[in-house]
Amino acid sequence: MAPPPPIEVKFLGTCTSPIMTRNYSSLLVKLGHDTVMIDCGEGTQRQLILPHVQAGVKLSNIRTILITHLHPDHILGLTPLIFSMMGLSSAPGKDDRPRLELVGPLGLRAFLRTTLSITYATLNSCFVVHELLWPSQPAYPHHPSGSFIYTEEDIYLPPDVRGQTRTLPCMPPHANELPGRDIRMDESTGTWPRILQLGNVWISAAPITHRCPTVGYVFEEAPTASKSVSPRDLAILDSNAEALFDLYQIRHPRSLLSRVLKARETLTLPDGHVLVPPPLDRPGRKLCILGDTSDATAGLEDKGMLALARDADLLVHECTYAYMREKDVLAAPSPEHAQLLQQLLLAEGEAEPRALSRGHSVPRIAGSFAGLIRARHVVFNHFSARLPAPHTMSHAPLTSTDQLRPDARLAESEQWFHVMREIERQVTEFWHAFLPEDVRAHMGDRRAVAAYDGLAYILPPLSP
Repeated sequence: MAPPPPIEVKFLGTCTSPIMTRNYSSLLVKLGHDTVMIDCGEGTQRQLILPHVQAGVKLSNIRTILITHLHPDHILGLTPLIFSMMGLSSAPGKDDRPRLELVGPLGLRAFLRTTLSITYATLNSCFVVHELLWPSQPAYPHHPSGSFIYTEEDIYLPPDVRGQTRTLPCMPPHANELPGRDIRMDESTGTWPRILQLGNVWISAAPITHRCPTVGYVFEEAPTASKSVSPRDLAILDSNAEALFDLYQIRHPRSLLSRVLKARETLTLPDGHVLVPPPLDRPGRKLCILGDTSDATAGLEDKGMLALARDADLLVHECTYAYMREKDVLAAPSPEHAQLLQQLLLAEGEAEPRALSRGHSVPRIAGSFAGLIRARHVVFNHFSARLPAPHTMSHAPLTSTDQLRPDARLAESEQWFHVMREIERQVTEFWHAFLPEDVRAHMGDRRAVAAYDGLAYILPPLSP
């Protein structure tokens, strides 16, 4: 059988705020015919059409948007994008099936109702919002009344979030909104398992530590068969054509192949031959894509994201800040190189305290989590505005200054290329250090990759 198509992760925005070379957070996961957007910061719609980003996707292909948390740099591009995707109309759409599914923490429904209503938006098709609820959070009803005020009390949330009182606007459902699901966390696993299915891929979520309720998402592809029905079995199936028509009025014997290959039924033919589905010998791929976090385990020990993301083929983890330790300075190729990195990166005693106080990560945090889950590939993103991207001609991971754009900013690009390579080196060091020894032995010189707007990271199908 033909292998499944490559999975592509396309980075649209990789920064905490818009700068010349980076935009707010957003990325696409391309799963064959399905494209999923994760987060939608301000300006994401423009990123989809910019030549240097080359998103390579039509709005009509985006039917699912996953939101990690409700901070403005991750959601303020949603309403304009929905306008473009679903068009403005003088009358509400009458579809009973959603054109767009959205998933995110409690408050996403109220946010969209408020912004769409205040902006007089009537769309030409429908959407649905599914909210992920922590165990003690109340559900936001489809038809709310009175006031919606609650206090965050959940033990799964960071201490500085617990005790906060939130007030959500009580808005009626938008004219184009269909009833969504309220999906409560499974406390036995500390996850929201299998919240959506797209073809052969299940999407799950788990909480991660940030300054507000935040999740990461895990995509798990089911195993597939590398072989189809053998020529011998096809010949046997064809030889049963007359009996299949006489007994079951089946005119085309090979129409039964979908029951064997897709429904995986074992079929006994009229002559007694048995058609057995081929073995599912090609492993599925797993992707873990996190929102902002200072601790992706959320303190759940062997539950939550730590268990859900284990053995991920790709981990996308934020790395907002970076710094130079004394050992990093000594490892630099030259004193001039070390001096440059020290000038452009934060001081060692400044970066990590700042990151932790704001719910963000540094190379140590990103790399160690990658090792703990035994990730096979690592890409890190969500950089501080202090960390611009080099101007590149490429859409692949940057490994050489030959990939940089030869323009007036080449010298500046080369500086930021070397900064990103240093952060890659640090993340890789912690990643490999935290891997079990038997896994580390198979990693070789595999490096973590610093994302930039337009990076396309490809995961080919796995071998049987």
